[in-house]
Order: sequence, then structure tokens, then C-alpha cells
Amino acid sequence: MIRRKPQNNSEGNIKRHLSRSGEVTRATDILASVLSKYGLDRKVKEYQFVADWEQIVGPEIARRSRPERLYKGTLFVKVMGSAWAQELSFHKATIIRRVAKYLNQPELVKDIRFLVDSSTNSVTRIG
Repeated sequence: MIRRKPQNNSEGNIKRHLSRSGEVTRATDILASVLSKYGLDRKVKEYQFVADWEQIVGPEIARRSRPERLYKGTLFVKVMGSAWAQELSFHKATIIRRVAKYLNQPELVKDIRFLVDSSTNSVTRIG
């Protein structure tokens, strides 16, 4: 009896991911579809600002802060020290406006709490 070796080519994989029209479906399209199906697409969009924090607040603030979580309209941001927590509290309204503009969702962030990261002298960068 002759055994056939399993084929290790990409053709078999591509066939499994063809749409009904015969076109290859991109992974990003599949992921977007799955996220949408389970209602997670909005959550992903809501947290996109974390990756783009520097764009929103600028490089100086981004080096000394990082968003931690968003809970019931309050954004919790870790900062490098109490002086920075105080400084950023003066800019709270501006940061809220910038996040709202970035997300195109003005009602999402209603308040910001600045938390001092006492574990290190610098804030760990995300990403």
C-alpha cells in the first residue's frame, strides 16, 4: 500500500479561505467580521486610543503617562510622579476633548483620574 504524503503547500490553505465568489479573504476582513458578530468591534475601537496615545496627547505627556483602563466613563491614566499627576490635572478637559475627537465619541470619556506609578521612575511604554 502506498501512503500519500500530506501536501505542505499554500494552495490547500488558500482554498479553505476563499469566499463564495472565489476571492481570497484577507485576515483583517475575517477578524473584523468576527469582532462585529460578537459585538466587540466597538470595544476595539474604544481602546484604539491606547495605541495612539502619543498622537493624542503629544510626545512630552506620552513619555510620562499611559492610559490604563476606561471604566464607566472614567479614563485611568498612570503618570510618572505626583508632580505630573498635578500638572496633567490642569489639562484634564483638553485631554478629554482630544480623546473624544480622536474616537469621534464625545460621550465616551467623561472624567480622567491620574494615578501615580510609584513602582518605577518612568512609565512603561505600551506597544
